[in-house]
Amino acid sequence: MKKITTWEEFNKIRLNTAITQIKFGDIVYIRHQNPDGSIGGFVAQTAKVKKTCYIEYSARVFGNAQVFGNAWIFGNAWISGNAWISGNARVFGNAQVYEDAWIFGNAWISENARVFGKARVYGNAQVYEDAWISENAQVSGGAQVSENAQVFGKARVYGNSWVYGNTRVYRNAQVSGNARVFGDRITTVLKTIQIFQYCVSITNNFVFCGCDKYTHTEVKKMIYEKSKAKEYMTKKQFQILKKVVLELIKF
Repeated sequence: MKKITTWEEFNKIRLNTAITQIKFGDIVYIRHQNPDGSIGGFVAQTAKVKKTCYIEYSARVFGNAQVFGNAWIFGNAWISGNAWISGNARVFGNAQVYEDAWIFGNAWISENARVFGKARVYGNAQVYEDAWISENAQVSGGAQVSENAQVFGKARVYGNSWVYGNTRVYRNAQVSGNARVFGDRITTVLKTIQIFQYCVSITNNFVFCGCDKYTHTEVKKMIYEKSKAKEYMTKKQFQILKKVVLELIKF
């Protein structure tokens, strides 16, 4: 068994499949054997990985993390802390899942994404690029969170919604339905509401209604145009929708 003392040594050794056991500090790390018989990545003896799971030779499972079901961890992915990965979940690229986060169902975490705290990502949700999900946030359904977006606090992103750009979704905010929330500057979701068949997200800069994006000023100046709106909503519905949105903008 090879003994190492630095992370630099570990990062060199983890790509060498000829070395199957190492001791780093007081912890022994053993390579996982994948279901297809191939040599997998290092798993700390303090962690648990079921035989049904696939851990690519370059991936790592540390701490008290648990990987079970038919989960796959590959690329340079890193699972640590008390994280749980289960079901048909996939964690790959340079993604990291740690602390008390859970990834399950058919969820995918990839590229440079980070999921930590007590966050939950499940269903068919995808978190990728440089997105972060943390604290008690949940991402589920067919939702996507990407680019530099962050979801935290007790926020929820679900349905077929997509949060991207520099958006921040936090506190008790919810983004759902087919909503698209994005922005080139920091865009903070303050409130998401369902009015009639519309999912409306109010941010510090914009109002998102479905795939449409308006500034606060544009909403204030908006008028009902029957020729354009009649197939979507009545004039009465428009008036109610605008009134509610304007009340929320004040906050």
